[in-house]
Amino acid sequence: MAIKNLTQNEIELIELELFLEALHKLYRYDFKNYLKSYLLRRVKNFAFENQVDSISSLIPLMIQDSLFAIKFVNYMTIQYSSLFRDALFFKQLSTNVFPYLSTFARIKIWIAGCANGEEIYSMVILLKEAGLLEKTTIYATDISHEAIYQAKLGILNAIHARDIQAYNDSGGIGSLSEYFVHGYGEYKIKDYLLSNVIFEKHNLIEDNPFVLAHLVLCRNVMIYFNQKLQNDVFKLLNNSLMLNGYLGIGMDEKLEYLDDSSNFKRLKNSISVYKKLPL
Repeated sequence: MAIKNLTQNEIELIELELFLEALHKLYRYDFKNYLKSYLLRRVKNFAFENQVDSISSLIPLMIQDSLFAIKFVNYMTIQYSSLFRDALFFKQLSTNVFPYLSTFARIKIWIAGCANGEEIYSMVILLKEAGLLEKTTIYATDISHEAIYQAKLGILNAIHARDIQAYNDSGGIGSLSEYFVHGYGEYKIKDYLLSNVIFEKHNLIEDNPFVLAHLVLCRNVMIYFNQKLQNDVFKLLNNSLMLNGYLGIGMDEKLEYLDDSSNFKRLKNSISVYKKLPL
């Protein structure tokens, strides 16, 4: 039987499919519904950085060494972030969402895909300044063990002028430096600010809802997913959010294109903050 002549790209896509299937079967990490172009680029870069000559050659390495698989997951999931990233988003939370949160005796916030922690630190600082931190429990989750570990440490290599500007633009009313201890070339967020933060590993693709929150943040995560996976993850976020609660997503993400999102209304003058209304 003649074997079809395949292009290099077709071969790589087959290798990618086999690699992702093995990863899922062995370790329950499912990347199969990520955008293919993003996946192929990242996996090829991962192979190159680890001096592996093809995607298929990654499979036996992963099978023989679970730490190698975890290294890959960390590489795929830890994304760039910064303090008060998209300052307008945090300003909208302070102006439009915090007054709603203040009406509750206890507040629950879920930050999904917390990465290395900058979004957590930004939230706790603004909650502190709004007088809401002490009655708030924040659930900070990520699929990556490494991300959770780094977020727990509360350490930044530097605080830049852009971070200070973003803090001010977010509605900050104090001095950003007062929330950090500076020493040995690092900035560590003060321990009391993280005392009500619960750090947990959670897989948005595989795991069930585990909290019913007043506010859910899942920013710049779904942008890497195909339409099916975006719908699946949105369903989980929806089921984790109280009626009349708020959902924050990334500036380049839109709920309007997702299934069963008709009762989510974008806040006036907001790009990425939505309120969950009765059906």
